[in-house]
Amino acid sequence: AAITEGLSRVRIGKDAVSRVAQRLEEELSAWRGRPLELAYPYLYLDAAYFKVNWGGRVVDLALLVAVGVNAEGYREVLVVEPAGGERKEAWRNLLKGLVERGLRGVRLVISDDHPSIRQAVMAELPGASWQRCVVHFMRNVLAHVPQSERGVVAEELQEVFVARRRGTAESLARGFVER
Repeated sequence: AAITEGLSRVRIGKDAVSRVAQRLEEELSAWRGRPLELAYPYLYLDAAYFKVNWGGRVVDLALLVAVGVNAEGYREVLVVEPAGGERKEAWRNLLKGLVERGLRGVRLVISDDHPSIRQAVMAELPGASWQRCVVHFMRNVLAHVPQSERGVVAEELQEVFVARRRGTAESLARGFVER
């Protein structure tokens, strides 16, 4: 009550807070378990890390995220799941849960170059191909470039990825590697 009064000048009792929290928990649980009715030919997998207070200690908590892209090209967050890290078992469990909810039609999984993701994809989505995320690839390349050159190198590398024709992209890539 003191917190809500301090934030909004409205005093909300603990019973009201408990009812709101219960309703939010129900909605979140329904969202987490909702059936996946569409096919998602493309699936993006990534993790974000946050410092959290866990049992009186500050630890890193990974939030594993899967975003599906449907046949019309619309993106949808399919799952956000906490994990102790990016172990193969965590990614396998995430993918198993998606398959149990109806995930189908995945042709390509896009992620960073984390081996545990690739292993989980091979085990749980055997018909899907895997591709390294362009953004992660560019970050990895630019990490090896002096700060003073990063702008120019980033522009040249970006040209490779936005080329409309394969031959053009391959030619630009060869030129980039030579430079």
